[in-house]
Amino acid sequence: MSTAYPSAAKIINLSLVTYSRNDHDQVRASLTDVLNWSLLPKEIIVVDDCSSVPLCTADLPALPSLPPVQILRNPKHFGFTGSKSLGLNSAAGRFILSLDADIRLTPQWLALSLKNASRPDIGLLSGPIVPRCGNHLLGRYMSLTYNMNLNAQGEVNFLPGAAWLMRKEVWQNLGGVDDYQMEAG
Repeated sequence: MSTAYPSAAKIINLSLVTYSRNDHDQVRASLTDVLNWSLLPKEIIVVDDCSSVPLCTADLPALPSLPPVQILRNPKHFGFTGSKSLGLNSAAGRFILSLDADIRLTPQWLALSLKNASRPDIGLLSGPIVPRCGNHLLGRYMSLTYNMNLNAQGEVNFLPGAAWLMRKEVWQNLGGVDDYQMEAG
């Protein structure tokens, strides 16, 4: 079955970087969702953080008219921070979108966000993250921890690592997150 792109879809100089550790179904769903976006990435990178069954190209959906997905496999478990660092440092686009595999964007999110991500006074951009975790104890806890900026606009003190949009120069100027040693990222 072939998937058609929205008629307004345009490929832009953006690297989409996403991550997997034994959750290849989430990666497949995330990449399929990209086909609904009004703007499409020029580059797609998936970092496989040493999954027990390695992610391979045959596991991924066909993405016609987009570049082949690059899979970077960590030789050992690097965790969120190490995987994000590997993927973001490998990105070649003018813009980088770091997106956890379980996050879905609305079709217009990127088009609406790029204007602000282009501004020199903005380093990192995200949006409120509304997880679809379910109404069980863990789901409610995750919803609380991801929703800290749900009603915020403008500058905030914290952006969850699940969705970041930035210019590549910002990432390079920051020097990445290689010195960050905690297991979150």
